[in-house]
Amino acid sequence: RWQQLGLPTSFEGVAINISPYQLLQERFSVHLLKRLDELGLRCDLLKIEITENALIANVDRTSVQLARLRDCGIRVSLDDFGIGYSSMSYLQQLPVDQLKIDRSFIWNMHSNPAALAIVQTIITMGQSLSMQVVAEGVETLEQQQQLVSMGCNALQGFFLQIPMTFTDTEAFLKAG
Repeated sequence: RWQQLGLPTSFEGVAINISPYQLLQERFSVHLLKRLDELGLRCDLLKIEITENALIANVDRTSVQLARLRDCGIRVSLDDFGIGYSSMSYLQQLPVDQLKIDRSFIWNMHSNPAALAIVQTIITMGQSLSMQVVAEGVETLEQQQQLVSMGCNALQGFFLQIPMTFTDTEAFLKAG
């Protein structure tokens, strides 16, 4: 429906969370692409978010699934980055477009030097790997300013926008 309304140029798409179980289904990517085609939805308006644990459950199958989706224009985001158990070597092997820094690091970065160091390291690493880096859970102007000064690509959180209902989102999109 939103696609038919005409989306503003600033609209980056919709993100959906994918579980490790879904990702491990042999034909997950085939079914998702088929459904998008049936609905007439543009792949470039979809981003799937997966956790680090979803990545490492079966690296070979995950890699094939994600590559198939990326080849069609779907972006892949690694959600809650920094709290899982994955090896950094997976980041160079798997088709990931975006790292989302877990909110627990953002909340603590002004009071905990280790959290601040982790945030800066993730931003630097993401930039070095040509990935977009998103900070989750931004709730203060101080957090926003620090993250921007550190080079973080995008921010999410209540400070920037409270969650909206479907109706409010539609009105927001219409307004451009």
